[in-house]
Amino acid sequence: MAITVNTNISAQIAQSNLIKNNDGLNKVLQQLSTGLRINSAKDDAAGLAISVGMTNQIQGNSRAADNIQDGLNLMTTAEGGMEVVTDHLTRVRELCVQAANEIYNTQNKIAILNEMKQRISDVDIQSQSFNFNDIPLLDGTKTSLKLQFGSGTDPALNSLDIGSTLTNMRISAGTVDNPGLDVELNVTTASVAPSGYTSINDWGPDEIMAYMDKLDSALAKITTDRSTLGACSNRLQANYDNLLASNENIQQSRSRILDVDMAAASTQMVKYQILQQSTTAVLGQANQVPQLALSLLQ
Repeated sequence: MAITVNTNISAQIAQSNLIKNNDGLNKVLQQLSTGLRINSAKDDAAGLAISVGMTNQIQGNSRAADNIQDGLNLMTTAEGGMEVVTDHLTRVRELCVQAANEIYNTQNKIAILNEMKQRISDVDIQSQSFNFNDIPLLDGTKTSLKLQFGSGTDPALNSLDIGSTLTNMRISAGTVDNPGLDVELNVTTASVAPSGYTSINDWGPDEIMAYMDKLDSALAKITTDRSTLGACSNRLQANYDNLLASNENIQQSRSRILDVDMAAASTQMVKYQILQQSTTAVLGQANQVPQLALSLLQ
């Protein structure tokens, strides 16, 4: 081998290898400090693209799961209102059955009608009281209420409209498409106020039973809507469970792509540390080679 001073090939080779070993050590130290195998696109371009897509899906599913919980809370609130109104109307019907028995005098009927009036009046109050986040649920104004239960963009696959299950509980109020509960309490005098009972005895068994038919229709409508609301709740709960299971599987798959194997990385770190030290020693020896030229000049 020729002895040269201007160009030290051995030192250049050793220096090049030292740079590579330093880069390798820096990379593995970054992986160990972050816990990630992929810290930039140059580490694994395809793996990064896949992991980003999985991260988007995981975060979307997590938000959708939170949406479902919010939706279930809303439906629980709505069903609570329906239950209160059902209790009122059931009691009113019970009072009708009592009033239809002709053993009661005028004052007895007035007492029964007074309780019925208060119950019916409270139904209207309840219809305007049950709100969720300032959204009215039972007064007929919310005919469409979509719950986003998926992370996709297709409405048919990712959202559910529960507006049709929110019964309009206002008394004798609403439109043809969204009627209220037609259970307004009237007797022959068109009033149930104490001063208006001049013809209370005209409200006999036939009139009472006709009114019971209205109550039965209202109770049937509320029951149907409650059952539909319950079915929607079960559907959302099933989707919630699926989202959790899906996220678990996706996170496991993303981990295999994105996360670093700590044991393998630790082995790599020791390897590069040894190579760095040995290459540094070799570079020191290679730098001494040009000094051999001095011995030729002595």
